[in-house]
Amino acid sequence: MIFYISFILIISLLLLLDFFSKDKFNITGIVVILIMTFVTGLRDNVGYDFQSYKIIYEESFNLDKFELGFQWLIIALKYFNASYYLLNLVMAFFTYLFLYLSIRRLTKHSNMAILIYLLISGLFLNSLVIIRQAFAMSATFYAFSFLIRKEYYRYIIFMIIAVAFHYTAVILGLFHWLSLKYAKKLNTLHYLCAIGFSLLIAKLNIVNIISIIFVGSKYAVYNGGESVSFVKLLVLNSFLILMVLFSDRYISKNENNSHYLFFTAIGIIMVNCFSSIIVITRMAYYFRIFEIILIAEFIYLFTKKKRLMVLAAVYLFYFGIFYSSLNNDINAVQDGPKLIPYKNVVIERMYDLN
Repeated sequence: MIFYISFILIISLLLLLDFFSKDKFNITGIVVILIMTFVTGLRDNVGYDFQSYKIIYEESFNLDKFELGFQWLIIALKYFNASYYLLNLVMAFFTYLFLYLSIRRLTKHSNMAILIYLLISGLFLNSLVIIRQAFAMSATFYAFSFLIRKEYYRYIIFMIIAVAFHYTAVILGLFHWLSLKYAKKLNTLHYLCAIGFSLLIAKLNIVNIISIIFVGSKYAVYNGGESVSFVKLLVLNSFLILMVLFSDRYISKNENNSHYLFFTAIGIIMVNCFSSIIVITRMAYYFRIFEIILIAEFIYLFTKKKRLMVLAAVYLFYFGIFYSSLNNDINAVQDGPKLIPYKNVVIERMYDLN
C-alpha cells in the first residue's frame, strides 16, 4: 500500500502545480501520463488478471474468443517476439494517451481531471487489471469528444477501435446519442427522482433477482460479489446530489457539462442498483469516467480562496475511497496476484544488476 499512497501523493503535488502556474503546454500533465504508463505498463505480477492475460499471450490460450483488435495486437507483438510486458506497456500507453487527448478536448482544467482519474479507484486501479476494458473506456471517452463537435467520422472510427478491444463499448454508442437528445432537457428534479428511485432499488436489494440472468453464462464468475453497503451508497450519492444542485451554475458556463452530469449520474445509479454484480459495476465506469471532467469544472466554479477549500474536500473524499479500495485488496481472498504488493519489471532488473 505504501507504494500506491506515495505515488498518489507525489503525482498530486505535481498536478496541483496547476493552482500556482499556468502551463500553456501542460508539460506537467504529459509527464504524469508518462509516469502512469511506466507504473501500469511495466508492472510485474500485479493485478487479478495479470497471469490470465500472460497465459493468453504466451500460449494463445482461447485467443480466438477475444475481440479482433486485441487478437491482432497480440499476433503483431508475437510476430516480433515481443514479451508479454510489451503488451501491457502498449495497452497502458494508448489507454492513457486517449485519456489525455480526451481531457484536453473536454476541459480547460486538464491537470485537475487527471488527478480525479487517479483517485477514482475504478478508473486508475482498474486499468492495472481489466486492461481491455480500460482501453475501451478511454477510446469511447475520446470518441465522445468528437461527437459533441459533430465530427462524426472520427467518432465512428474511435468507437470501432473501442469495440475492437471490448464488445461492451457498443452500449456506450446508444447512451452517447441519448445524451445528445436528452441531457440538456433534464433538470434537477429529474435527477433527484432518478437517484431516489435507484436508492430504493438498492434498499430492496433487487440485484438478487437480476443476478439470475447471469447464471450459467460466461459472466457468472462476475456475479455474487459483495454488495456496497447502503451507507457507502448514501455517501456516494450525496456527492452526486451536490453536483446536481450546482448543475445550473456550471452548465450555464458550458452547456456540454450537461452531458458529463448525465453520464456521471447514470454510472452512479448503475452502482446503486447492481452493486454486487461486478460485470455491471465495471460497465458503470464507462459512464463515471465523465465524472473527472464534471468534478474539475465544479471545482473551478469557485473563487480562488474558496476553490482551495473545495479542492481539499473533494480530494479527501476521493482519497478516502481510494484508500478503502487498497485496503479491500489487502483483505481480499485471492489465489493469484493482487494489486498489492506492487512490483515493476524495470526496477526489479535494475536492482538485480546492482
